[in-house]
Amino acid sequence: MKKFLIFFLVFLISLGSVSLVGCKKTDEESDSEIQIADFENWAPDFQLLRLFNNFGKVTRNSDKKYVFEGEYSAKLQPIGEYINKSAPTMYFTTTSSLFDFDYKDFTYYDEVVAHIYNATDEVRQATIGLVSSVGGLKQISTAPGQTVTLLPGQWTRIDYWLDLDLITLSANVKDICGIYFKFENAGVLDVKDGPTFYLDDIRLVKAEERRTVNDLIELDGNEICDFEKPYQEYIVQSELAGPEASTFSLKVVKTADYDVEPISGEKALLLVRHPAPLGTKYSRMLFPETLMRKVGMDKVPAEEYKSTYFCFNVYNASKGDASGGHADTFYLSSWFTYDGGKGLIAPNRLVADESGKNYPTLDRFYEYGEFDTTNSAGHYAPYGKWSEYRISLYEIMYGGGSENHIKTPGYFAILISAFSGEEDRLVFLDNFRLEEGEPVYVKPVVDE
Repeated sequence: MKKFLIFFLVFLISLGSVSLVGCKKTDEESDSEIQIADFENWAPDFQLLRLFNNFGKVTRNSDKKYVFEGEYSAKLQPIGEYINKSAPTMYFTTTSSLFDFDYKDFTYYDEVVAHIYNATDEVRQATIGLVSSVGGLKQISTAPGQTVTLLPGQWTRIDYWLDLDLITLSANVKDICGIYFKFENAGVLDVKDGPTFYLDDIRLVKAEERRTVNDLIELDGNEICDFEKPYQEYIVQSELAGPEASTFSLKVVKTADYDVEPISGEKALLLVRHPAPLGTKYSRMLFPETLMRKVGMDKVPAEEYKSTYFCFNVYNASKGDASGGHADTFYLSSWFTYDGGKGLIAPNRLVADESGKNYPTLDRFYEYGEFDTTNSAGHYAPYGKWSEYRISLYEIMYGGGSENHIKTPGYFAILISAFSGEEDRLVFLDNFRLEEGEPVYVKPVVDE
């Protein structure tokens, strides 16, 4: 019976859905540190552990060779999703009513300390960071973290110093939901074929006094992001379906350095798409909720939704995509969420001209001639020119969303498709903004 119970507990943790009952944490807090997990007890350390992206397997280890301190550590066998190459991710919650603790206000801390043993014979990497919001059992938002190198056959102490001014660009530092650890996709189907690590002694180090945080986000008028301000080099996040070398990289640049006439100011966000293996799924770039909440969509009166637009510009600098059957276009799909990443939608276009013909994109008259992309949720960017993505708040709300997407916006995402080829492909994005204009003409619904 005991063996069966242990097996059952391990099975639950490997699925990332654990609900053990345990006692309140004791002796976890000192004058200088707070113990998040030392794995000496199943509850709460393993019970409050959450796994994402087909993480793999987590079990309790008692082999002293792989225990940093105490009697036990956590044995990690991260693999990630095999098809879309997601990065296996785990996190420890910072608050629990069951165990009566609340550590979510990170203005009280200076750093996170942890220890990882790399049990492989190769140099590996892992990323530690903070969970900014939890949208559901399988949906979290994270702030960019710190990537560390793990030398083979030894313990690595991780000192993640909390740069709160930078973190606040993508998370509310007074309401941090968890501490995450992210590993590289192993590219295997079975955990026995993947790498093994051991995790132990995760602690929060207290600050001597509560820290002040500088809000770096400053917006001009209806600006969302124009990439001219220093903080805007760090505001956009990447969610990659594989290594950066086979997905994409982002960098704020001067467009003139690439012989591209600027559309607004001097700088833009350069998206470099790298060739990917066949079968790689979409990656995403994200504008965090902390930014979207400051844009002011919630202040737009409902009667002005049809005349208020969410806009940005795109310059497709490379040939070869043939998106939607039209040579050398780059198609990007836009996604909106609300409050912690809930309600993910790619809103359907509702706009038509007065004849009733749908015209969802403003680039319909470029050199390939007019084409109908009825109800397209994204944007076709032609080669060699700036084009504009433009959608009204009315369409966001009624094209699949709700008033929550306007009043309490979450992150905004752009899906970036994978491609096979020999050379990188370049895309510039700029001038993300709200804009007033003529009210959209909404095609009347005709009951058949």
